[in-house]
Amino acid sequence: MKPRYLSYSEVGQLGAKAVAAEDTKRRGTIEDVREACGDAEEVLRNYLRVACHNIGAANTIALLLDEAERLQPQGPAIANAAFANLGIPPSGGSSGRN
Repeated sequence: MKPRYLSYSEVGQLGAKAVAAEDTKRRGTIEDVREACGDAEEVLRNYLRVACHNIGAANTIALLLDEAERLQPQGPAIANAAFANLGIPPSGGSSGRN
């Protein structure tokens, strides 16, 4: 299944929700983004496009995720570590690839 790319508006809405959830320490918001996107790597990119503008540490995390793309198959572990730095737990599910 080809991933559905989000519009800037959708990314903004989902990213704002995810940032708000991180700020209030609620859990599971990344699942909303994953559902809307359908592909775990695209979720990371879409989330960080917004998060980089809202969370200072996200710039470092974005660099980690760029490196994660070059370090397959270790990339998902690096991505999970990056989300842990934002206080968002890993989903525990598959990476969305078949």
